[in-house]
Amino acid sequence: MLVALTVRRLKPDAFDDFRRAWERESAPPGWTRALTARSVEDEQEIVSFGFFQGDLDELRRSQQEFGYASQRSAVDEHVEAVLADGLYEIVIDLQG
Repeated sequence: MLVALTVRRLKPDAFDDFRRAWERESAPPGWTRALTARSVEDEQEIVSFGFFQGDLDELRRSQQEFGYASQRSAVDEHVEAVLADGLYEIVIDLQG
């Protein structure tokens, strides 16, 4: 399983516009869950991460087929800075 993670600093008062640009009615195939969290100390800092069941090639195909580039472009209009952005493979999974 892969995890996509992006930490963003939003422009002032941009959260509602960011949310409209980011949200979808459902996740594209392969994506099992996607979450966005807001810092409790700085409401302009948000972390978005999603879980993808598949390999890197399948993830790239999913992104192309479901318009990720255009969605990302719409989201970026509301972002002041990207603080971290990457894809990670889960190597330890602790469940409570």
